[in-house]
Amino acid sequence: MATSQQPRKRSRHRRTRIFVLLALIVAGLYAMIGLFPAPTIEFVGKQWLGMRGVTPAQFTVTRADLSTMVIEDIRLGPGPDLTVDRLRFEYSLSDLVQRRVRRIVIDRARLVGQVGPVESLADIGASFSLGVLDHLWPGPRAAERQIKFDGLPEIQLNDGVFRLQTPIGTIDSEVNLRTAPTGEVELHIALTETTLLSDDVVFELSSLHGHFRRTPDGRLETDFDLQIPRLALGDYSLAAAQFAYDYAGDELTGGGTISGQIRALRLSGRDVGDLYAALPSGLRLALEADPLADYSAAFGDLLRRALLQTEIDLRARIRRDGDGFHFYGATSDAMFALVGGGAGNADNVDALPVMTLTLDSLVEDRPLFSLKQDAGWHVSLAGLLTLNGNDLPEASVGFRGQIDLAGPTIGTLIPSVSYMDFSEISLNMSPWTVGGRTIKAEDIIFSFKSNRQTSLGGIAGSVYLDGPVFGDLALSHGQLTLDGRYRYEDRQFSYHQRGSGCAVLDSEGIQLAGVKLRRSQVNFCATEQEPLVRVLIGKGFSSELQIRVHVAPGYSTLETDMGPDLRGLFPELELYGEYLPEEGDWRLTFSLLNGAIILPGETGTIMGLRLTGLASGRTGDSLEVEMGLDGLTLHDTRAPARYAPISITGSGRISNDGVHLDGQAATQGGIHIASLKGDYDLVDGSGWATAVMGDLVLEPGSLQPQDLFPVLSGVVTNVTGRVTASAELKWQDGALQSSGRVTLEDLGFVSQVGRVSGIDTNIELASLFPLTTEKPQTIDIDQINTWIPLVFGSLEVSFDVDDGLVIESARWPWFGGEIGLDRSVLDFESGVYDFVLTAKDIDLAEAISLVNLEDLSGSGLIEGIVPVTVAQGRVSIKNGRLVSVGDGGTIRYTGNLVDVISQDEGSKMLFEALNDFKYDKLEILLDGTSERMSVKVGLEGCSVAVLNCFPIKTSINIPDAPVDTMIRSGIIPIRVEEELRRRVIEGQ
Repeated sequence: MATSQQPRKRSRHRRTRIFVLLALIVAGLYAMIGLFPAPTIEFVGKQWLGMRGVTPAQFTVTRADLSTMVIEDIRLGPGPDLTVDRLRFEYSLSDLVQRRVRRIVIDRARLVGQVGPVESLADIGASFSLGVLDHLWPGPRAAERQIKFDGLPEIQLNDGVFRLQTPIGTIDSEVNLRTAPTGEVELHIALTETTLLSDDVVFELSSLHGHFRRTPDGRLETDFDLQIPRLALGDYSLAAAQFAYDYAGDELTGGGTISGQIRALRLSGRDVGDLYAALPSGLRLALEADPLADYSAAFGDLLRRALLQTEIDLRARIRRDGDGFHFYGATSDAMFALVGGGAGNADNVDALPVMTLTLDSLVEDRPLFSLKQDAGWHVSLAGLLTLNGNDLPEASVGFRGQIDLAGPTIGTLIPSVSYMDFSEISLNMSPWTVGGRTIKAEDIIFSFKSNRQTSLGGIAGSVYLDGPVFGDLALSHGQLTLDGRYRYEDRQFSYHQRGSGCAVLDSEGIQLAGVKLRRSQVNFCATEQEPLVRVLIGKGFSSELQIRVHVAPGYSTLETDMGPDLRGLFPELELYGEYLPEEGDWRLTFSLLNGAIILPGETGTIMGLRLTGLASGRTGDSLEVEMGLDGLTLHDTRAPARYAPISITGSGRISNDGVHLDGQAATQGGIHIASLKGDYDLVDGSGWATAVMGDLVLEPGSLQPQDLFPVLSGVVTNVTGRVTASAELKWQDGALQSSGRVTLEDLGFVSQVGRVSGIDTNIELASLFPLTTEKPQTIDIDQINTWIPLVFGSLEVSFDVDDGLVIESARWPWFGGEIGLDRSVLDFESGVYDFVLTAKDIDLAEAISLVNLEDLSGSGLIEGIVPVTVAQGRVSIKNGRLVSVGDGGTIRYTGNLVDVISQDEGSKMLFEALNDFKYDKLEILLDGTSERMSVKVGLEGCSVAVLNCFPIKTSINIPDAPVDTMIRSGIIPIRVEEELRRRVIEGQ
């Protein structure tokens, strides 16, 4: 027992000694606090602050005991930088042992901080200072240290004031703060009205409420709410703005609302110049105080005096991880009005349109954009922006790309863009009317890569625009369709078209410098090897703009529809222009090479057009163009060609009122054909043109019609005579009217049917495109010398849209009667001509008397039809039929023709019967060509010389009679031409 009791006694004594020691320590602490008066504590505190560089330091300790210490009238720093009316520490004995306090209460503290000039946002932390307090609180310089919430006291700040001085102004705020040992922080900041940047920028930030808390797993969660009653930026007034966000771990979800109005858009020339100077393109733009005034012609007063009222509600989400910051989709419901030139009442909020903006990632739960930093900032983007709203376009923009921010900065804070790479930006927008113009975009796909020296990319899709474009250029229902790639480097822009190789501009009209052009469709075509357009931009962008546009020769085509009847093609186009914005003067040197104009109705093409000239004018005032016309050739597009190429040269002048042209037309051999004149009214789209052909002499070995009209080759030769002609064209509202007049004097030629001579006529053409006559035209023909000679003829001809040249009717006096011609179409393209000759009241006695056969005579009247075909110089007859008229007549033949054409005994007996034959009916059938003509003569009657006028019905067949040979050899010597001419004259 003694052994066990001994350790207990020693243990009891040990606990007693420890208790006594603790009691002595507590007693010592109480004694220390009680022994050292407040002045002693003040002295020690000031010495400690002075050793750390905090001077001067003034304060008064009004209470110091074992539970509370109160310090009043604190003034630290020369400013002073910090003043506190009252600082209260609350603690217990255990808190003192652990060298901590339980609660800190700060009443009416005033703190001054400042941010110095910085080159970028990353330098803000290093430039932040709290004056002499920097020696006590390392601030942002120690931001890498992890905040530990364990052991933090409860802190309460009542009516604190914090002033932050920056290079752009001073911010004053009232702060109330309360923290809990659990890590939860409640923050309320009221910001008073202050001025930043300049007098044009005023912030009125009324309050900032926030909470900070730590989750059981150690994550930091925060949320705050920001109230902005007023933000004034120049004439821009932003009101009733609210923002809020929640932060949990590394994810931030936030949003807010904004409403306000802007009464004018103004830009500072200096600031905007600095902004543009840092862009990758290297362009520098200096704007005056009212920069948009110069563009009032294009935009009216829309942007120069605009009124914008907005109310926006925004929600978004941001996450941060080891790879950087990630921004997720956002939605925004907005209401705004935009009124130009004072039109409308902006205070009528009920009339404001409502707009919804949605910004989503292309892939669900993927970030809209990510922000990373190593040597610089790198932004990766992939998202879709959609817009909907009444009185607003329905639009969507998809994008995917990367932006690098580095190098020189814009202003003092924001890094400039050093590289951009967007693989795709897509745009679709429904029609939207703004500023007098209607805009629509369809399936626009745009991609580009850009650094400080070079920019390249592609663009495809269609843009629709109706109204002002820029300056004095305006389109009426214009649509531009593109599919190509571009490159910009060293002030040179080049564009290559892909796919079909054509960029299309379709428009109902174009207006430039007061000049209106009618409906047009323009196709710009090239290959992928050659640029469709090359633009060189001269230096001095702010004061002078010089652009040279070149469309690659041989690869590019400009095609325009000049109304419903004409089309133009210009394969080679060169332009060089200068524009001086300050004076408003512009000059344009142009050259159209190898151009073509397609005439209406497939009647031809004007080819090889070479149009060069100089255009000049003043913006919104005048337009003057002097041009030369060289190398234009008129071609027929159909085969075979109906007219030969005609060369046209001349000059022209264009002004605000219209276009005037003077020119000459000649054969490609240099023979002058006609003088040309024309005028075009650019105001109402009307115009006229004339072509006058003088006294044109036709003779063999010189100018021949086939030289002008190849379709006549082989049809007519050895043409003689004189020709005068004129043509006139008029157009109005896209409709073309044309007319012409042709005069022929003593025209003669050799044709496939024989020699034609003595043609005299005046032909009135109702239309040239296509060639038509209003009524049949009369042509007098002196003689057609063929194996059926015709003299003193008269033809009625017309030009038909479908049939071309048509002989409506023809008449020739012939042996007491006449030879006529039914309606016949002359098909020059096929070279085959079909006619139907009609014979009426032909006196057989007169006809026989013209055949130089003394043994033949007869009487009676003959009529009938003879179908004739002329092809390749040969004349053929098919199913020709002539019959006797009335009571018949007589035939008497006593010659030896039967010995020439037949050896048949029956035929000989028949020819004997014809020695004196009285017929009741005579029928002659003709088939074949002039070289081999089959003749069948049918007779009904009696022969007085045989069997005492016994009735006879018989026929005489003469197969393959060589009529041409018989006439040329004199077997049938015909002297019809002279006799017909004599008898017609005698009959007159």
